[in-house]
Amino acid sequence: MCAELTGTFLDGRSFFYHCQGPGYAYELLTKLYLESSTKIQKLAIRLDPDPLRECRQRWIFRRLKRWKALGRRLQVLDLTVLLDSNMPLW
Repeated sequence: MCAELTGTFLDGRSFFYHCQGPGYAYELLTKLYLESSTKIQKLAIRLDPDPLRECRQRWIFRRLKRWKALGRRLQVLDLTVLLDSNMPLW
């Protein structure tokens, strides 16, 4: 399930990325880091915690945990996860 990522690097450049999952986000943001050698200062992840409206709490918890782990893996200085139940599926 997708999410919108917005953020800024320490050098002031910013980005917006609509991705299908934390794995895709990690790949792209790692490539950007390797090209610029600049860490991500701020990252906001906007997602619908339950996009299919199935109310499966374990699944929702795991979903949020995976997205938060992305920020830790990338060593983001300021991570925000925004829950938005009005996001489109694609």
